[in-house]
Amino acid sequence: MTDDAGNSVDYTRNGMWLTVGCDSSRFLTVTYSHGGEVPPRVKNAVAEMVIRALVTPEEVMAGARSLTDSAGPISQTTAWSVRAPNSGLQMSESDLKLAASFRWQGGQVIVQAP
Repeated sequence: MTDDAGNSVDYTRNGMWLTVGCDSSRFLTVTYSHGGEVPPRVKNAVAEMVIRALVTPEEVMAGARSLTDSAGPISQTTAWSVRAPNSGLQMSESDLKLAASFRWQGGQVIVQAP
């Protein structure tokens, strides 16, 4: 942790909370990194997103909303979406919930004077 002048600032860490021994008029820069293994359920969720992208019909990737095929006497219907194409990896509702479960649910930065 450094202040706005680039000086190192002492702090203590308690879980996700940092206690800093300086007044609140100084701007501080906190640099952090995480470590450890990526949880298996996160790896699975990412793999499922890739699979969905690979098996999604080309027409849907181009923006088709629904597809209908027939065999006799040959019929094909494609309804196009007015929204942007659905190309790329997309997170499902359960993927979003999983990602949210790894985020800190605290609110904002709290500055307290000693």
